Amino acid sequence: MADVYYMKMKKDAYLENLMQNYFDGTRADSSLLIPAKQLLVQKKTAKRPLFLRLGAAVVFACVLLVFAVIFMQNLNISEKPSENVASDFRPAAVYTAESLNTDLTDFTSLNTLYPSVFDRFSVLETSSNAQAEYYAYTDKTDGTLMYAEIRAKILSSEGMQDVVIRIEFAENATYEGFDGYYELENEESLGSIDVFYETHSVDAEWVSSGFFQSYGVRYFIDVTSPDEESLQKLLLSFFRR
Repeated sequence: MADVYYMKMKKDAYLENLMQNYFDGTRADSSLLIPAKQLLVQKKTAKRPLFLRLGAAVVFACVLLVFAVIFMQNLNISEKPSENVASDFRPAAVYTAESLNTDLTDFTSLNTLYPSVFDRFSVLETSSNAQAEYYAYTDKTDGTLMYAEIRAKILSSEGMQDVVIRIEFAENATYEGFDGYYELENEESLGSIDVFYETHSVDAEWVSSGFFQSYGVRYFIDVTSPDEESLQKLLLSFFRR
């Protein structure tokens, strides 16, 4: 240990002598200044504590970690699927065809029961370009209207449209035949209505199926038409009023 201390003192004295001669005007050989400069650099580096260098590395690593976390959060948000899906509206209970009575009815009878629902379909009764039939599906036990069905033919500028509209009133149960509508994946907002739908081309015509819920009543709609956008146009004509 004493030898190391002695060598350090000797090196410092040598460096001090070289630099003092330079500043006093003594013309030392420029080659002698090179080791002096190297020694200064070595001393400057040696004086920087190890914990400071380690601390700087830790801070840098923390900054990188923060940016990585922010990036992953933004990525997760952008890739997060929509939580508003058709299946969210599916009641847990299911009733079957065996529990129902099916009766041919008319617009007036249905509109008397639920005027807030059926009044919007009154155009099917007054238009010369539409023809409709109405069916009521009631519970065999107590006669409660579970759902109603409108089967209509509507002549539009694009051609004849075959339309089936089913309106379900059962609050805590759904008909077994409606299961496929709750699996519709496409979503479009038409006014205040979020409609889940699918449209396919079948035999040179467009077949669309749609589902939405409004004020606790569920609507299941099928349209066959030469017009690809027939479902959207039909919904706007009935529900924008």
